[in-house]
Amino acid sequence: MENSKGATNRWLIIFGTILIQVSAGSFYAWSIFNNGFMMKSGGVVQVVDGVKKIVGGLPAGSVSFTFTLGMLCLSLATLAGIPLAKKYGIKVVSLCASIIYGLSILGLMTIGKGSSIWMLWLFGGVLLGAMNGVLYLTTLTNAIKWFPEKKGLISGISVASYGLGSFIFKY
Repeated sequence: MENSKGATNRWLIIFGTILIQVSAGSFYAWSIFNNGFMMKSGGVVQVVDGVKKIVGGLPAGSVSFTFTLGMLCLSLATLAGIPLAKKYGIKVVSLCASIIYGLSILGLMTIGKGSSIWMLWLFGGVLLGAMNGVLYLTTLTNAIKWFPEKKGLISGISVASYGLGSFIFKY
């Protein structure tokens, strides 16, 4: 991403940051997947006292706890993200975190009838949440570094992209 004079086009950094932030922000749309995981794991829709409920499969409270676990791991992983980026570089850390994030989503796709709640918590809570935290903070701070004269604008673009992720992935 260097021009003929060897300087990096810093707007490409922002474009990459936007892509990563939108992808990572999709985690905030987690609640739309709760019923799906309950159904995939063997639940069936039944009418109980005149209300449609999912019976069987993974328990609703345990499935929704996945997001809580993810938020905990997100918070803790932000503490590790910057030191890792300083040691290995932002490209390496972002690439590794993106790969693990994607593999976590693939792991979630394997959940089916008879799956353990621990699989959901591992892939959807621990790994997805932790990589979300690493991606969010490292790309945000990296973008700000490239635009020291426009910290507010760049922070706003990055954080707005993160929030936009849950809106986009809802559909």
